[in-house]
Amino acid sequence: MRSNFTAMQRKALEILLNKYENSKTYKGENQVQQSFAVAPTALMPEYDSDFANVDKLRLFESELEELASQGLISIEKKGFVIRRIVLNTGAI
Repeated sequence: MRSNFTAMQRKALEILLNKYENSKTYKGENQVQQSFAVAPTALMPEYDSDFANVDKLRLFESELEELASQGLISIEKKGFVIRRIVLNTGAI
């Protein structure tokens, strides 16, 4: 597994891991299965803007695809648009 993540990849993993570590699942108190996800705008506020830089969008999506290919996250899309970025808790 790659350890030299980009700033955006580190931010994505940090946000998702913080959600996980602050959950009942992490504390062992959970009685239902949880998922830990963020919207792409939590990482790139201009993601859903009509005026977003196309090159930045491509780079953003490419960096998320790298994390997904490593099994750390999954990406939920509607058409070609990312709707949710989900932590793969099995990879922790």
